[in-house]
Amino acid sequence: MKEALTKNWTLKVLALGFSFLLWLVAVNIQDPVIEKKFSGIPVSIEHAEIITNRGNTYQVLTDTITVEVSGKRSDMEKLRAGNIVAVADMKNLDTKSNSLIPIDVSVDVYAKDGFNATAIPGNLEIKIEANKTKTFPLTVETTGELKDGYVLGDTEVNPETIEISGPESLISIISRVTAKVNVDGKSKDEELPAELVVYDGNGKTLDLTRMEYDLGEELIVSITLLKTKAVSVMFDTSGIEVADGYVLDSVTVEPERIEVVGDPLELAKLENIRIPADALVETNLTETVERTINISDYIPVGFSVKDETAGVPVLVKISVVKAGTRVFEFPVASIYVLSAPEGFKMSYGTTGNISIAVTGAQEDLDAMEDLGQGSVSLDLAGIKEAGKYTVPLQVVLPKGVELEQEITIEVLLESD
Repeated sequence: MKEALTKNWTLKVLALGFSFLLWLVAVNIQDPVIEKKFSGIPVSIEHAEIITNRGNTYQVLTDTITVEVSGKRSDMEKLRAGNIVAVADMKNLDTKSNSLIPIDVSVDVYAKDGFNATAIPGNLEIKIEANKTKTFPLTVETTGELKDGYVLGDTEVNPETIEISGPESLISIISRVTAKVNVDGKSKDEELPAELVVYDGNGKTLDLTRMEYDLGEELIVSITLLKTKAVSVMFDTSGIEVADGYVLDSVTVEPERIEVVGDPLELAKLENIRIPADALVETNLTETVERTINISDYIPVGFSVKDETAGVPVLVKISVVKAGTRVFEFPVASIYVLSAPEGFKMSYGTTGNISIAVTGAQEDLDAMEDLGQGSVSLDLAGIKEAGKYTVPLQVVLPKGVELEQEITIEVLLESD
C-alpha cells in the first residue's frame, strides 16, 4: 500500500499542479480581472493650511482626473465613480516644482484589496501665489424693464462696500463690483435681493469661486421709483417781432411733448413747461427761422427729463409770411389719392410734410384753423404704366382763399 502511494510521485505532483492551474484558469474564465476607466473624478485637498497659513492662496489647475481601476469583473460591475476617492495631500507638495502634488486614489467599498486604482495624471497641478485683500464700493446694476410709466430713481445697496480676498493676480484686475438686481415689472419702492457680480477692466465677469468675501445675511438693494408724464411745451411769443408788411404765421416746437420724471403726487399737478418770452426774442423778421432752445433751465424744481437726448434741446420753428399769406404744413401721408391704378405700388418723392401757401384777406386767413383731412388730393386718372410722374395737388379752400401758386408732388409707380 505504501509502495502504491509513493510510486510515481513526480507524476502525481505534476498532476496536482496541473489540476490547480486548470482550476485557476476556470475561475479566471468565469470571473476574469478587467480594467475600467472612470473620468471626472474630483480630487480633494488635505492640509491646505500649509499654504494658506503663510498668507498665500492656491488655484487648482486640474479640476478632475481619470482613474483606471482593475479588479474582478463581478466586483467591477458594481463599482461606480462615487466609490472612488482621490486625495492630494499638501504635505506631499513637490518642493522643486512647487506646483505638483501626488494623487492617492482608493476604492471605498467591497474588498478594497481586490482593486488596483491609478490616477491619470498622477499629480494634481496647482498655482500658488500671494493672497490679497481689497475693499470695493458696491454699485447697483439692474436688469429687466420697469412697468410702463415708471423710471428708476435713487438706489441704495446694503452693504455699501465689500472686502474681497483672493489671488493677487485676480484681485488686481477687478474694475468694479456690482449688486445685480432684477426690476422687471416693478411699480413701487421695494427692497430686493441682489446677486454679487465682479468685473475686470474689459467688462468681463470674474469667477467668484476663486474669491473669499462676506456679505452678511444677504445682499439687498433698495429701489425708489419715479413716475413719468408727457407734458406740453408752451412758449410766450410776445418777444417775437416781424417786419412791416409781414405777419407771424405760427410758432411750432418739436417735440411738442416731453416725458418728465418726478414724484407721482407732484407730477400729477404739472400740466406743461412754460418757456418765457426772453428765451425767444426775435426782431424785424421777414422769413421763417428755426431756433434751438435748451429747456433744461425751465424744468420746474423737483422734476427732470426722462430722455434728455429726445427732449433737450427742442427745435422751435417761427413761421413768418407776408400779410395776406398763410403757410400750412400738410402731411404727405394724408394726401387723398383718386383713381389709383390697380397692380401698382405707389410712393412719393418726398416724405414728412409739404408746405402749402395760400393767399386771401387777412380775416379769412385768420379764420382758417388748418387744412382738414381729405382737403388735399391728387388724381392719377389716365396713368396706366409704371414710372415717375409729377402730379399737381388739388386743395379744397374756403371762399376768398386761394393757392399762392400751383403745388406739385413727385409720384413713383412700381409694378407689384
